[in-house]
Amino acid sequence: MNNSEEHDFSPLPAEQIFLELERFMVQLSAETDRPWFTATTLCKLFADKYHISLKAVMKQKGYDCLKSFLTSSQRFSIYNHPDTQEFYVAAFSAINPNLTPEKTTTALSIKYTIKRPWKVDGRLLDLLKSEEYQETPKPQEIPKPQNSLFVKPAGLPYKPKLIDEIKSRVYLEFVLLELVKSLTINHPQNFTTIGALSEEFSKYYRQPIRGIFRSLSIQIKLVNFLKNIPELSVKQVDDGWQITIEPNVI
Repeated sequence: MNNSEEHDFSPLPAEQIFLELERFMVQLSAETDRPWFTATTLCKLFADKYHISLKAVMKQKGYDCLKSFLTSSQRFSIYNHPDTQEFYVAAFSAINPNLTPEKTTTALSIKYTIKRPWKVDGRLLDLLKSEEYQETPKPQEIPKPQNSLFVKPAGLPYKPKLIDEIKSRVYLEFVLLELVKSLTINHPQNFTTIGALSEEFSKYYRQPIRGIFRSLSIQIKLVNFLKNIPELSVKQVDDGWQITIEPNVI
C-alpha cells in the first residue's frame, strides 16, 4: 500500500479521531464478541485498516504515550496487564451495547472522567440508566471515583450491581465479576470459590450458570470462562478453584 492510499488524520481534531477509533473498536468487538483488546492488537488492526500506525496518529496530535492519548478521551477504558507492560483497551460503547458511539461523548462528559479503568464495571448500570435520564431536566450525578478499587462504606456489605436479563457474553462477564466482587470483598480473606459463585448466581437468577451458557451457546467450562475475564485471577488449590480480583487492575 503506497503513501497516497494512507489515511491522513492530521487535519482532524482529536475528538473526531477518537470517534473514528471508537467506531472501529465497536466493529471489532461485534466481530469477535470481545470488548477488550491489547494495545498491541489494537495498533496492528488499526494499521491494517487505515495503513497508518495509531502511534503516528497520536504523535500528530502531540502525544508521546499511547495510553495518555487514549485516556485523554472519555470514550475508552484502560487497565494494565498484571504480568507485562501491555495494557488492554475497550470502548465504553462496546462494553455497554445501549450506548452508541454518537452518544458516548455527551453521556460520559456529563457523568464522570475515568481515572481507573475497571471502575466502569461498577458503573455499567449507571451508563445504562443514562438513556432513561434523557427525559429529565438534569442527569443524575455520579459520585467521584474512590482512591482504591471497590471501596464500600464501613460496616456495610458490598451489593453487586446486576442486570435483570443476561443477553450476551459481555453481560455475563459483567454479572460474574460483580458477584465475585461481592463474595471476595465480603470474605475475610478476599477470595471466593467456583462453588460459592455458582450458588450466588443461582440465588439471584433462579437458574445455574450452565443454563446461561446453553442459551448463549458458550461451549467452554466455567473455570476457563472465568480465566478469560481479565479482572479475575483463578487459581487451582487443593480443594478446587480459588477466585480473586486482580490487584493490578487500575
